Amino acid sequence: MTETADQILSHVVPNCQWVLQTSIKSSSTASAYPLFPDDVREWIQFFRGVRLARIQYPLPVEQFPVFQTEARPLRIEKDAEDRFRYNVLSPVDKILKIQGAIFHRRYPELLGVPDFVLGTNNPIVAKMPIEMKTRFNLNLCGHNLWTIYRHAQRDHNFKFRKAILSQIFGAMACNGFHYGILSNYSDTYFLKREETNQTTLYVSRVVQPNDVNPTLRECVYYISQLAINDNFGKRLDYIKSDNILINGFDDDADDTDNSFDDNPDDSNYTDDNSSGDNVSSNNYDDDYPSKKMKRGSKKAGSSKKVITSSSKGITIIDEYIGGGTFGKVFSGLYHD
Repeated sequence: MTETADQILSHVVPNCQWVLQTSIKSSSTASAYPLFPDDVREWIQFFRGVRLARIQYPLPVEQFPVFQTEARPLRIEKDAEDRFRYNVLSPVDKILKIQGAIFHRRYPELLGVPDFVLGTNNPIVAKMPIEMKTRFNLNLCGHNLWTIYRHAQRDHNFKFRKAILSQIFGAMACNGFHYGILSNYSDTYFLKREETNQTTLYVSRVVQPNDVNPTLRECVYYISQLAINDNFGKRLDYIKSDNILINGFDDDADDTDNSFDDNPDDSNYTDDNSSGDNVSSNNYDDDYPSKKMKRGSKKAGSSKKVITSSSKGITIIDEYIGGGTFGKVFSGLYHD
């Protein structure tokens, strides 16, 4: 039996249940090239772009073998990688091969070690990193990635290890990539950087295996097309600093007072649904952690130490500006 490219992309993929282990082995979240975005915002036009992708990037007319999917329990990161590759990447891969692109496990001369890399075959050029995690260290509980710090204070089931953001953003920025994917199989986020604002990270709302219009495969196909047709941007220098916390743990002990963001009556409190679906597009200052800290919240000492990269303009100023479930947050500065 065969099916068309349109049919391949239209299929939903099975849910795979995460099984809590008695002893959870933490997956690696430390970034070899620690670099945090200066701002995190919603990729507002992402889903509209996915729906228009068939017009902008016409699908091939070839027939393809029917792809079987598998729903298996997920226990460790390797399980998530295998299911994502089998149920999502491999079917899309067959379509992309016609355009001379393929998903690899490793790529030569790439800074960092993402779990998958989209690249072209002729010439051999890496185009987009894909980072896989477990749901034990990436679980936003339905919240958006650009509001992770605020919600972490209110939802004890919330899981996001702070080094994850450095890991995927560093893989993009240090290699000059403009697109990336972050997933635990159950929840997938699509990421974008723009050359005009290199240290701002744009993130889609979550996409899940059983989503339709668009499906997870359609989203992967769309961002893959963007990456394939994209040119390298400026590669930001990675930063070697002991002051950037990259150990991959939540560091709850950094601030025992987690109540400053819980009060809806506080003048600094903003709920996600208070201004409609696109509140994040107009109110980024409330969402981004470095600007959301409540006035008068406690601060540590303000010792500064400036660390500048050798060739390009990245400077880290390790001034403590807040803390909480994710550990200490330090201010950063990027300049041309």
